[in-house]
Order: sequence, then C-alpha cells, then structure tokens
Amino acid sequence: MIDTTLLHTRIAARAEDYLRELFGDNFKTAGADNWRVGKRGSLAVSIQDGVLVYFSHEDGTGGDSVALWQRERGGTAGEALRAAAAWAGLSDNCTAPAPAPWREDKPAPTGPKLPDDATPGTEADWRELAALRHLTPFAPAKAAELGTLLFGTVCGSRCWILTDERRLIAEARRMDGKLFPAVGDIGERKAHTIKGSVKSWPVGIVVRGFDAADFRAVLCAEGGPDFLAAIDFTLADKSDCLPIAFLGAGTAREIHPEALPLLRVRRVRLYPHADSAGTLAGAKWAAQFAALGATVDAFSFAGLRKATGEPIKDLNDCARIHPDDAAELGALLP
Repeated sequence: MIDTTLLHTRIAARAEDYLRELFGDNFKTAGADNWRVGKRGSLAVSIQDGVLVYFSHEDGTGGDSVALWQRERGGTAGEALRAAAAWAGLSDNCTAPAPAPWREDKPAPTGPKLPDDATPGTEADWRELAALRHLTPFAPAKAAELGTLLFGTVCGSRCWILTDERRLIAEARRMDGKLFPAVGDIGERKAHTIKGSVKSWPVGIVVRGFDAADFRAVLCAEGGPDFLAAIDFTLADKSDCLPIAFLGAGTAREIHPEALPLLRVRRVRLYPHADSAGTLAGAKWAAQFAALGATVDAFSFAGLRKATGEPIKDLNDCARIHPDDAAELGALLP
C-alpha cells in the first residue's frame, strides 16, 4: 500500500515541479503556497495543512494532488495514485507503520457514555426530526432501525444522537435546532460530541443486519444531517449503496485504523461540503479510500440552488432543491 501521508508531503515539498509535470509552464505564483493555472487562472492550487489541493472556479470541483493528476491525465483514482506515487519516487511497498488507534501510554477508548434515557425514538420523534431537517420520516426511522440514531437528553436538552453499532462515537444535536450553550472553554456549537467519542470513526460503517461488502457502493457524507439525507436519497429507493458519515471535516486527517478493513469496498462516492474545509477534507478522504483500492469520486453541488435561490452547500440542502435543478439529483448516486 502506498503511504499517502508521505506522498502528500513529497508533492507539497516540490509543488511547482509537480505543477510543471502536469501543466508545463502554464501556471503562475499567486502568493505564498498559492498558484493559478491557465490563462484566466480558473484553477486555484494551494497547500493546506501540508497537502497540495486544487479548486476549479469553472465547475466547482476540487481535490488533492492525486485528484489533480486524475483530472489532467484521466484514468481511475487508483491509477492516478500510483502514477503520482511513481513521480514522487514511491511504490506500493513504500508504507509507513500502521498508526495505532490510540496512544500506547493510554488505555484503549471504551466509547462515549450515552444518556440514561437514550432510546431509538418513536414515530413522533422521527416525524419531528424529519421536519427539522426537511426530510421524509423514512430517514430517521431507517436510521433508528440500523442502530445509528437515538434520542435522549444531552447537556440538558432533548437531542437526536448519531452513533452506530460499534459505539465508538456519539454526536448530539438539539431537537429545537438551537445551539448548545457555551460551557467553560467550549463555545456555542450546533453539534455536541459526547465525551469518550473517537472522531475518526465513520458513523454507519457498522450497522444492524448489514456489512459494507453487501453493497455495491459506499456513500460518504460529512456530518449528521447529511447522513440522514443520504439515507433519505438512497435507502428509501432500496438503493444498493450504503451511507456512512464522518462527523466533521476536521476528522479527515486519518480514518480510524479499525475501520479501514471494513472500508475495502469497490466504489466510494464522496459528498463533501461546498466550502474550502469540505474540499480539503474530501481530498484527504478520497486519498485514503483510493489507497485501499476503491474507485473514488465526488458529487459537486456547484450551481445547484435551494427553492429560495440560495446556493446548495451540502447534501441535506438538496432536500430543498429548486424545482428547476431537481433533475441534477439523477446523478446523485454512482
């Protein structure tokens, strides 16, 4: 397996050489660790958190250095990964030691302590949550059936809680849609990660009654609302795609090692948020999935509008898509 962390480090260290390999001299410097490609500079390239990433102002797509190679040279994500690695002087047997899922000098995490009143909820709970997130009641009902959705009291408020059968992570959001109040050093927040959670664990990869290998493809969303939306858009139609979610773009640096064997699937489609943090996170997730041998791509929300005319920024926003743009959702699944 190719060490993608080392690959990104090498490419970032030789960023202009890498761009010259792909574009010749058809790029220019736009500041420290920033470049523009093409006559109009429509392709922006920069280094963020030690990773070379790009964003296209023409089609709204983006990704990391491997995705950029695939964009320019074609082929699958796996082929692009191997080609970029060859350019950087790496090979499939150039790997780093597998990271430990936790520090050796600390006990293994036991997972979050769920509220004492946590339950899968009732039909009334599911309908209330569906209305809050502009989804059909099927989505929360199915999430509860899969063992990924609970309801209970967190920080004094009635909440919906995402987790899965592995119980390594649990994240709560208020049923009234309001922010959790600041407590000590923790500021106001729309989502509260319950103490003991392991943020690098992807919710939904261990669900009741299914394995990821049972599905044709995995749909990788970002955040709790997008996870419910993915269920609504896929399993409601008896799709053969399994939704999972990483709860926050900040989790993208490294997928939990225990999850990696479960993610050796043939096909992955990402739904990163349409902002710089989402683009960077999507690029990092894509590289890790590609390193596992999956064919990876991402759905772009560029140009899509809500019924109000505002731009769609994530998968949950698609539940309120403008009627004139609704046909675009025909390409939502791989």
